[in-house]
Amino acid sequence: KAYGECFYKPFTQKTGIDGWMSAFAPDGGMLREDARITGDAIREMMGPVLAEGTLMWSPIDSGVRGSLGFTVGKANFAGNKDRTIERRSAYVTVWKQQPDKSWKVLVDVGRPVNEPLGIRSEPAKD
Repeated sequence: KAYGECFYKPFTQKTGIDGWMSAFAPDGGMLREDARITGDAIREMMGPVLAEGTLMWSPIDSGVRGSLGFTVGKANFAGNKDRTIERRSAYVTVWKQQPDKSWKVLVDVGRPVNEPLGIRSEPAKD
């Protein structure tokens, strides 16, 4: 599979947490709250997320150099109940080409994105 293919929305919607986990290299991990998590810790964190809603992402840019690749983009999470966007984030994923020529996640980093506050109806006070 090309890098990123296994992280596309239809893939994880069909395969859930098992599909998500299959995207990671044996030494792959996620950076969350100042810690690198791997294996079962990823499953424990992402399993409930993928079960309670839909994670949608849009790559903005990508590149490859040798056996490493990257994708960077935006993601939204919508709950299953009312399908409204509950969380927005930005992400960077670094991919590593495996000996069988497939691409697997070496590291995935996401962070919340703050929404614009909108236009103020009165001038800000000093």
